[in-house]
Amino acid sequence: MRATQPRNGTNAAIVSALLAVALYAITLRGTYVYDDLYVLRQDPRLNDPGQWGRYLTEPYMPSIDLLYRPVTSISYAVQWWIHGDRPWAFHLVNVLLHAGVCALVALVAARLAGRWVAYAAGLLFAAHPVHVEAVANIVGRAELLCALGMMGALWLALLRPLTWLRAGGIIGFFLLSLFSKEQGMLVPFILAAAWWARKWEDPVPLGPAEKRRMQWVVIGLCWMLAGYIVARENYPPLRFSWDRFFLDWTINPMVRARGPDRLWVPVEIAGRYALLLLFPARLMPDYGVPITGWTAHWNQWPIYAGMASLALGMAGLAIAFWKRSTVAAICLIGMALTYGMVSNLPTLIGTIMGERLMYLPSAFGMILLGWALMGRHVRRRIGAGPILVSILLVLGCVRSFTYARLWNDPIRLYQSTIAEEPRSLRVRIILAEELRRRGQLRQAAEVLAEAREVLPEYYLTWLRSAQVAMDRGRLDEAEHYLDHADRMEKERMTRGLTEASPLLLLAPAQSELARLKAATQPAGKAK
Repeated sequence: MRATQPRNGTNAAIVSALLAVALYAITLRGTYVYDDLYVLRQDPRLNDPGQWGRYLTEPYMPSIDLLYRPVTSISYAVQWWIHGDRPWAFHLVNVLLHAGVCALVALVAARLAGRWVAYAAGLLFAAHPVHVEAVANIVGRAELLCALGMMGALWLALLRPLTWLRAGGIIGFFLLSLFSKEQGMLVPFILAAAWWARKWEDPVPLGPAEKRRMQWVVIGLCWMLAGYIVARENYPPLRFSWDRFFLDWTINPMVRARGPDRLWVPVEIAGRYALLLLFPARLMPDYGVPITGWTAHWNQWPIYAGMASLALGMAGLAIAFWKRSTVAAICLIGMALTYGMVSNLPTLIGTIMGERLMYLPSAFGMILLGWALMGRHVRRRIGAGPILVSILLVLGCVRSFTYARLWNDPIRLYQSTIAEEPRSLRVRIILAEELRRRGQLRQAAEVLAEAREVLPEYYLTWLRSAQVAMDRGRLDEAEHYLDHADRMEKERMTRGLTEASPLLLLAPAQSELARLKAATQPAGKAK
């Protein structure tokens, strides 16, 4: 058997990694944003090594979708144990992980299509602005680790001959991806597609020893994946089949979608993602209600962009099979599988959409784009491809740097998002919480007043308004907000809306209000 030699992508991998570090070094000045506050400040398991074992038997964080990411969680815990409460150190690890993923993207591209494609894919992936949320937000580490494992396994799987060392590396990368984020379950399927499509370019059959190693890898991957799924489904705290009844309709409005909208809204979301990949000028951390709803908007462009992108993807895959294009087939299958898992089409996930969710699908997308632009560069030294790659790279670097810098200051990030997208409800609520933590209660009350205008029928804005009013000592105002939230939710239930009622969340606030009123009553009587 003639073993094929790996195409050289080392230099492209190094350059791509260096660009990633240079771009995201600005985030070392950042702090904790969004879910960082719970995962890195409030999780009781984090700074007690005696409780680290709970990461193996409990969800990633308190949430209804029962996420299970022990490798991600333990990475935070180990860092906290080493250096304590230092946000820059957590950001540094994220930057280095992103650099590692960029290097692996370049190596996979080199193996599939040569070094020029490796340079294009690795550099474009390093600079793409849609990745800022995954890198600059510390909890985006789940995306980074999952992608690192998946791309590492794919790179080793594309190398020939398949040695025992490479076989062990594939298994190790798979486990890293699997226990970092749920998309890691797709690794065996992507490897199967890669091995199948690879035969078009490398028809040399496997020798007996190499075939035996591949069989062991396949058996190992299948049994590990099956064991993972069965174990989680039979352990109630970690089941995949969580109850969508408790899903917040403003975070994922798909919980309210009915009939054809259950199909067409995900198509509309696909159009929004397509725009983020192609023209990432407008970036923000919130895409929930009222930005995205539970009914399809036929008078707006995203649904048509979604239909076009899906049609182009299916047509491209058909052409790839017909032309026996290994690169196109692997990349399109990889994009379809990794995006499909977060698309809300086969099943609902915890959010409607998020830029961080495109981190892994875009790895395949950038390899495909690099191949389309630079695949013939070896034969044509001068062409439009290198020029276009250079333009995209410069634009991507500028946009990524300016957006990443915003993540260093949560209030500035939230205010910038609201200025760009006035309909953003969730960012207003989070901004008010940040202002409340800093003791800026008047400003928090003003932000919540805006949130109540954006979506008057959402209970949480009224609840947060009551909590801020109690902090300010305005108990009558707080009582008004709580009574309104209580009345609004009871009316919602009488209309037959099916999501879980948040009345249980109102009870603690009502108890706190009663306590405060009781504490002030003697003083009132004395007057």
